[in-house]
Amino acid sequence: MSNYMAYLLFVNPEMLMPGARRSLFRAAYVELAGLLKGNPQTGRGETGLTHKVIQLVKSDAQGSSVVHEAWSAAEELMELHKGDEQRIWMVIQGVWVEMLCFSAGRCRGYLHAKSLATGGEYLSYVWLLLLCMGMETLAEKMQRTELYEEHTAAGRTSAGAMATNDQNV
Repeated sequence: MSNYMAYLLFVNPEMLMPGARRSLFRAAYVELAGLLKGNPQTGRGETGLTHKVIQLVKSDAQGSSVVHEAWSAAEELMELHKGDEQRIWMVIQGVWVEMLCFSAGRCRGYLHAKSLATGGEYLSYVWLLLLCMGMETLAEKMQRTELYEEHTAAGRTSAGAMATNDQNV
């Protein structure tokens, strides 16, 4: 996750999808606190703490937790790095752009308007660019789907009525 997306999670979580809000950070915090409980810090700083967390995550058997999933993703990225450094940066760039565009399109329009009124978030500018390029927002897509389903249902009713009338003639 980029620093910007982490910033949004912390400062403006309502701009992200409901499932990606502060609860993600809370779950990771609780899990990390549980892993580090009873393991005193040795004063080795950030690097020492990182190595300690990695060691604990590798030795812990819980495979479906937030920290384990993050560790699995990091391991896969490190495997990509072994082959070609350029490739890993292309993957990271692609994922970051996808996350940014996905989040921009899913954020409610009034939140973008509110943000733009105070100078704007980067996410809101991405949303404006996507809008200018003709991409649909989630609300537009949902509305279009409903209209399509209504049209399809109406077409079936009309076709069914015509078939019934043809048989009666």
